[in-house]
Order: sequence, then C-alpha cells, then structure tokens
Amino acid sequence: MFPLKQRTAAEGVTHHQQIPVRVYINDSVQKPRIDRSVRMAYAALVPKIVSRQTSINVMEVGCGTGDIAGSLAELLPGNYIVGVDCNEAAIAEAKLRWRHAKFIHSAIGDSLKSQWDLVILCEFLEHVENPVMVAKGCLSHADSSLISHQLNETRGSTCSGGDHQWSFTMEDHFDFFFVGGHRTVETEQFKMGEYQMIISRGQKR
Repeated sequence: MFPLKQRTAAEGVTHHQQIPVRVYINDSVQKPRIDRSVRMAYAALVPKIVSRQTSINVMEVGCGTGDIAGSLAELLPGNYIVGVDCNEAAIAEAKLRWRHAKFIHSAIGDSLKSQWDLVILCEFLEHVENPVMVAKGCLSHADSSLISHQLNETRGSTCSGGDHQWSFTMEDHFDFFFVGGHRTVETEQFKMGEYQMIISRGQKR
C-alpha cells in the first residue's frame, strides 16, 4: 500500500461532499463491476436467505448513488439494506432511484454500532485516510463482507482525477479481510477501463 493523494479524514469528507453526482450503473465501463458486486453480495447472503425468516441487514459504506445497495434491495425487497455516503447530493439521487433500500447522508459514523449480515466496501477504502482501521472496524461488525478496489495504481496516476488516496496490492486486499476477522471465500480479478480490479467476499472466521 502506498500513498497517492493524501487527505485527513475531515479533508476527505469535504472533498467527497463536493464531487458531482455519478450514476455508475448507466456507464458501460462501470456497469459490469456493479453487476459483479451485486452477484457476489447476493451469494454471500444465500445461506441467510434460505435459513432465516427475519429481515436481512446489509450496509454499503460509500454507496454513492446506491447502484450496489439499491440493486441488491431490488432483488431482496422487504429486507433492511442501507447505503451510507457523505455526499448529500448522491444520497438524494439514490433515494430517487431505489425504492427498496434506505439511504443515509453521513460519514461512517454510528452505523457501525449495529451488527450486519453483510458489509459492502466497494471502491471505498482507497478514498479514506486509514483504510486498514476502517476495514477492521466495518468487518468486526459483520458476518459477511464484500470488498473491491483497483490494484497497483501507479504513482502519478490521473485515472481517478485525484480522488484516490491509496494504491493497493493483492496482499493489501487480503489483509483487509484478515484484520477484520474474516476469511475470503471467493475472489475475482477483472479489467475496468485502465484499471485492474479485484473483488472478494468474505465470512467471519
């Protein structure tokens, strides 16, 4: 893991509050990533869907306009699927687009005090000041997990327009699960535009 554009936690929130609304599910480059994320999230929940009659609880951190959380909620109506993001305009758009999910305008905050069947951290950890501590905190409150991000982004890369604070290696990716007390059960690598991406789902050890 090495630094790209560094910001404090407060600076990061301010930066992302000012980003224009981005509906990635309408983007031909991004949509396959979202579809893959939704498929793996659903797969992580299958055992609970089969065995339980109570509501399933899912939280996506850094949900943007809710492409993953909203799509998952469409597949699982009647469950508690919530997206959290610090960008108020993105949350407003998410609320308009997805009727079965709940969206909260907030930094990570108090949401982590609850216990979750699944926590989703997709294209999120590269944006925060301390990704290892965030992963540890999020996964420690979850039975299952889903994490994705770019791999080996080069120093000086302008692909993210300066949004990314970190470049991650494969080792970093699996460390996020380990520090949170999870083991990985499925991993895929894929290309997304100029990025090499990785996504894994995990379960509590």
